[in-house]
Amino acid sequence: MGCGIWVQPSTRAADTRSVAQTARRTGGGDRVSRELNVLALFKAAERFIFVYDDDSRDAVVDEIRHQAADPAVAINWFDAAVLTERVRNQVAEPDATGTLED
Repeated sequence: MGCGIWVQPSTRAADTRSVAQTARRTGGGDRVSRELNVLALFKAAERFIFVYDDDSRDAVVDEIRHQAADPAVAINWFDAAVLTERVRNQVAEPDATGTLED
């Protein structure tokens, strides 16, 4: 799967759009065969949404670091440190059954 990054300026239309509307618009409705992780950063008028699977943790960490190094992107090094820590900590969080993931 890899990782996907979505950056969107904050708009009222985006804030009120439902998941069902988005699924209809994108032709969704098919079930996802694997679990995806979602990490979001809302900063001023921008939203950074990172969607990735477990096999892509290293790739999303690299991408967050690249974003922080780019002066044209609003993510700074503090944001990158917090985001990458959350990516790494998701591995150690218990799942719905109460067991720890590997």
